[in-house]
Amino acid sequence: MNQKSLLNQLELAHAPLTAYEFAVIKDDKLIERALEKASLYLIGQRPVITFENVIPDTAIYQLNFEIHQRGNPNILKCKLPFDQEVFGLIKENVVDVAFNHLDKSIIQEKFPFQNIHGFSLVKHKKEGKEFIVWFSPEKLLQNWWKGNIDCEIEGDWKSFIQYKVHYVGKATNTKSEASCRILVG
Repeated sequence: MNQKSLLNQLELAHAPLTAYEFAVIKDDKLIERALEKASLYLIGQRPVITFENVIPDTAIYQLNFEIHQRGNPNILKCKLPFDQEVFGLIKENVVDVAFNHLDKSIIQEKFPFQNIHGFSLVKHKKEGKEFIVWFSPEKLLQNWWKGNIDCEIEGDWKSFIQYKVHYVGKATNTKSEASCRILVG
């Protein structure tokens, strides 16, 4: 009996998003650009990934945290410095970090923060506040391994990006079809 195998390696156009995350950022220019270039989409499943033990280090201008995944014994220990070129900050900038929870009733007032599903960096300017970037744990990991950001990550990060794939479909580039898919899905 002959066996044939086909092995493909695909590059993600954007970090995987939950339905909630997609609903929040679907109009983002980076998402639109990623969707324009995409030729396939998939629906996959993996346990929830969160930021845990989040502590800002104002002495050296960085965020220290861990990344945990439900059911995964591995823990990633991370340090994200804010003073990197990609964020466009200068020494005079003041940066706010906004932490996002799926459960809006959660209020944490003392560090370390737990069960964080995303965070945003916002810088203060004379004209007001300016959004810099938003990270989910998965988006942070993808930007790190692609070399888009500097982040120190210790641990078995590949164990956090394993999926059970339920469906693969052909992506289309017309906004009306994409909008229908979003509304129906």
